[in-house]
Amino acid sequence: MFEPGYRPFAGAPTALQVDVTLAGGVATVRLRGELDVCTGPRVLDVADVVSLVPGLWLLEVDGSELSFVDGAGLGALLAALDCVHQAGLQGRLTERSPALQLVLGLVNVGARLSDHALN
Repeated sequence: MFEPGYRPFAGAPTALQVDVTLAGGVATVRLRGELDVCTGPRVLDVADVVSLVPGLWLLEVDGSELSFVDGAGLGALLAALDCVHQAGLQGRLTERSPALQLVLGLVNVGARLSDHALN
């Protein structure tokens, strides 16, 4: 289903780059750039597709290269994690950029993402 280095919507003009890698039942989604009201839905689209991969048990999101995050982008990220949980997979945020950490702190959901229910 996914080739190594798969990049959904690679040709779309956007300030968010999404890279997906699959290995050993784990999908790693690396986010680069801006996660906001315009780009957030792409993260949810990727979670929807990844949750259909047979044999997958974990979705890891690497947000270490996000340069900007707004409330809508954070909402999309949380919805993506909820989506994979509803599909019976585990989901976790493995890395956080300063921009992402700031928004997580402002809306007080950082603890939720550290909870064993999501990790």
